[in-house]
Amino acid sequence: MYSKNFPIGDRGGVLYPIHYYRDKGLHELWDRGVDGFRLPHQHYPLSTEAVTQVAAAIVKQYPPSYFGSQLKDMAPHDWAMESYVDAKNFAYQVPMNTHPTKFYLKTNSQIARQRVALAGYRLAQVLNRIY
Repeated sequence: MYSKNFPIGDRGGVLYPIHYYRDKGLHELWDRGVDGFRLPHQHYPLSTEAVTQVAAAIVKQYPPSYFGSQLKDMAPHDWAMESYVDAKNFAYQVPMNTHPTKFYLKTNSQIARQRVALAGYRLAQVLNRIY
């Protein structure tokens, strides 16, 4: 993000300070899927079994049919623009130096899960085309 607070950018949220357990920056929170990649009573780093369980849950919640025509868009520039819009409309809605609200966490964990599912389906398409 570029703003008066970050005239040369915030390095994708790395320099955007928030307070959420061990997370010190917005990027850290989103790397963990805004807690949407965690199972109850599971701590990071996730085991291989836990990752498999989380992935299966995300695929069940967001199957390919959920995304409709988005799956046909194979232009990386468009993917980047989708991420930019989501960052602007969702990720950066937590004020700097604050703790994300329960609403923010709940809403954005679902956005993160959707983005991961869509990215996985697109990656599969790319790999299938190559091989």
